[in-house]
Amino acid sequence: MMFIVRLHPRFEVQKIWDFVQKEFRHYESEEILPLWASQMENRNYISVLFETSDVDSITEFLIDEVSKCEEISYTRTITLMKPAFFPVPRDLPENLRRFMIRVQVSPQAYHTVFDRLIRMKRPIDTYFGYAGYSFGYDDIRVSAIVKDWETIRRFVRENITSMEGVKSASIDMICRSKRLTTRERWQEHQRKYSVGRFTGTPIEDGYEYDWTFIEECEVHGALPDEF
Repeated sequence: MMFIVRLHPRFEVQKIWDFVQKEFRHYESEEILPLWASQMENRNYISVLFETSDVDSITEFLIDEVSKCEEISYTRTITLMKPAFFPVPRDLPENLRRFMIRVQVSPQAYHTVFDRLIRMKRPIDTYFGYAGYSFGYDDIRVSAIVKDWETIRRFVRENITSMEGVKSASIDMICRSKRLTTRERWQEHQRKYSVGRFTGTPIEDGYEYDWTFIEECEVHGALPDEF
């Protein structure tokens, strides 16, 4: 079971980012595993992706751990149902950016749109990180990895908003992000929720479940051995 928790600040979002890096990185219990933290451009909150064994566990975590940060003014919790993680080439091109596509869909088309998204033949310059149902502010979320805004806008226009049943789609760029667990646990998590469990397709040669490692190094200027 996966949740995205948005942490909204009283005044300074940087204080929440620092708190998450200090308190959540490598945090692990039998019930809760923080996986990933990110911030979207022009959005004044930090999003943290969690895997949990049950709803009560994420509730207790919010009460006991998140409440320790006085800068957090309020939170919003988003479900991520039926997540599908995609492998990416080990030799991804440089200078790629990650974008979040938030899709609003007619209920009658939930299954059809999601199935088409995870099975579609994407352009050579477009990669997916993950897709999943959210059923909140939006119905389906897709993490896409592309070169720039022009590429992602063209992809959404030609491949998503043109689908029958799609009411609208919005795009946000991820301006910073950081993996909170080890690389090994992150890869294990992605394999567990691999898109292959829906499509039945095996991972191709030269691909792996580790787009986050590449993004961290690019965005934060870190050397590979730091992770």
